[in-house]
Amino acid sequence: MNLRESKTRLRLEIASRLKTCSEIDRRNASAQVCSRLESLSLNGMIMAYLPIQDELDLSPYLQTRLTSGAAVPVVDWNSKTMHAGRLVGLEPPDVVVGKHGVRSPAENHPVPVEELQAILVPGVAFDANCNRLGR
Repeated sequence: MNLRESKTRLRLEIASRLKTCSEIDRRNASAQVCSRLESLSLNGMIMAYLPIQDELDLSPYLQTRLTSGAAVPVVDWNSKTMHAGRLVGLEPPDVVVGKHGVRSPAENHPVPVEELQAILVPGVAFDANCNRLGR
């Protein structure tokens, strides 16, 4: 089995496991992660994500970060690039829904990568070397 086939098989296995998680389990897991993030006492700008589909919901944590600094990816699907865009709110009209349901700031306020204290990356699975399997 080659690497591509192995990743495909692993993605299917993980997707199957995730389907067994209840909405209550997801909410509880999201709350636990938000609580742990709060305990880190990050002071500077952080970059996270607004959830799509079955991703953990970090919205409660991001809400508390709006005044101290929170950014999310702003994706340019044509050039296959992204940059950090500052969040001013979590709901419309402050955010817009784009391709694949990805939400980003309605107004583009880029944040230089040097200003980011931490980047929170959504992921379903990681290997022993912390490489992300991806969606």
